[in-house]
Amino acid sequence: MTLTVLIVILSVFAILGITEFIHNLYYSFLSAEGKENAANLIVLKEETAIEQIKLALFEYSWYGLSHTGKIIAVYDNLSFETLEIIKDIVRENEIILVPTEYVKNVINAVF
Repeated sequence: MTLTVLIVILSVFAILGITEFIHNLYYSFLSAEGKENAANLIVLKEETAIEQIKLALFEYSWYGLSHTGKIIAVYDNLSFETLEIIKDIVRENEIILVPTEYVKNVINAVF
């Protein structure tokens, strides 16, 4: 019984790993040309702004440039404390932090 459960668990993990590999391979062929012109645009909300930035950094560290070229964080009406924390995080990483009214200008300048 224990051996059967372990084999089922191992099979599920093996299938998940193979499908993830195939997905990454397919994605790399699909977006081979446009990686430099890709961006992850994040609209920050007051309640979850710090978590949004941390999640974007986690995705960037996990997937690298295969999923996004640049990270652009857009903010509007954030509290001073939240904005200062986010600015500290942005200084240490490659994230473009921009207010809502300048998003179009930043996108035109970057691309």
